[in-house]
Amino acid sequence: ETGVPDLTGKVAIVTGGLFPFACGNAGLGKNSVLEFARHGAKVYMASRTESRPRQAIEEVIAQVPNTQIEYLHLDLTSLEGIKQAADEF
Repeated sequence: ETGVPDLTGKVAIVTGGLFPFACGNAGLGKNSVLEFARHGAKVYMASRTESRPRQAIEEVIAQVPNTQIEYLHLDLTSLEGIKQAADEF
C-alpha cells in the first residue's frame, strides 16, 4: 500500500518534463501516473510531443485496464500554448 487515498472523481495532470525515457517512462512521471490511475483519478499526461506520453499511457492502461488517462498537448514555452491547452482541458 502506498498510503494514497481513493482518488475517484479527482483529476491529475502530469507534465511532460516528468516522463522522457531517461526518467519518467521508467521513473517518477510514469510511476506518478500509475499510482494516480490505480487509485481512481482521471489522469492527463501533458507534453509538447505526443509519442512518449502515448507509450507511457499504453503501458499504464496495460496495468490498470479501466483507468481514465488521456494525452493533453501542452507547450509551456508559450502563453498561447498554455491558453490552447486550457481551452482543450
